[in-house]
Amino acid sequence: MVSVIIPAYNVERYIGACLDSVLAQKDVDFEIIVVDDESTDSTMQIVSNYAAGHKCIRAVRRSHGGLSAVRNTALQLCHGEWITMVDSDDLLAEGALKTMLDIASSGNDIDIVAGGWKKFHGQFVPPPYRPTGITLLSGREATEIMLYKKRRHNTVNSSACGKLYRSSLWRDTTFCEGIIYEDLQLIPRLCVRARRVAVTDCTVYGYRHNENSILHTFSEQRLDALKVTEGLCRHFADDPDLYKAARSRHFSAAFNLWLLMNANRAGLPRHVASCRKIIRSLAGSQIAGGKVRLKNRIGALLQYLPFIFTSPYICKKLLSK
Repeated sequence: MVSVIIPAYNVERYIGACLDSVLAQKDVDFEIIVVDDESTDSTMQIVSNYAAGHKCIRAVRRSHGGLSAVRNTALQLCHGEWITMVDSDDLLAEGALKTMLDIASSGNDIDIVAGGWKKFHGQFVPPPYRPTGITLLSGREATEIMLYKKRRHNTVNSSACGKLYRSSLWRDTTFCEGIIYEDLQLIPRLCVRARRVAVTDCTVYGYRHNENSILHTFSEQRLDALKVTEGLCRHFADDPDLYKAARSRHFSAAFNLWLLMNANRAGLPRHVASCRKIIRSLAGSQIAGGKVRLKNRIGALLQYLPFIFTSPYICKKLLSK
């Protein structure tokens, strides 16, 4: 059985479509665990109505604690051998659970299946599936790709969603509460413990793009990215290759924040200085690192030309890359 975790908070506009996309999954035994984070709109009522008509849905309401707290509550309620997570404003593609479960059940000691995803604004229409095979990686290989954030390996990312996990991986494992970037903080640590990670190019997940998301604007919460990536550096300090990858992700976090603050004319001088210090300290390793992504190399070189970043237009262009 697959346990589908859906955290919900003030998503009355989207929760119905999200639940419909999961209920439409065929040829798979699944349960849906929706944990409401004390919504102030009609989200819980909508979920309760769905639960009344579908025995596979379990609706739980808890005191407001944020996304990590809600997911942690849901993890305690799972009964499935496999777990997947769906954000309440996103959608599962048709046949997503069966696609991932078939791959997971094929042997090869697979503990995680990472599926493709597509960003959408209005209606979610997955592209036609043209299979190119399954890529098998060790947990360590997948973690390294994840930390370097290579575009050609976009499916192997640090999002908790769009993946199928063997439930035993989550024993004694919880999301860090009180921060954003909770996925980046946890998923690399989880992934490195996997025996095998299977990667498919099949689109299994629809990500609803929201221009007003906290991840597309600057706020002091965004500075959590520096703490999280610094923590990853400490966590992988005893593994030379993963340590290099974590340092690259730390550089990426600082560079993106620096661009974001310049693009929006936001952030206190001490925040800008903090990012600049990290960029300077890691620039050499980004220029010389053989596995570092191109954007980091460009950032490492451009930091010697700070006048470029006086243009919000240039900063926004670099952010989109």
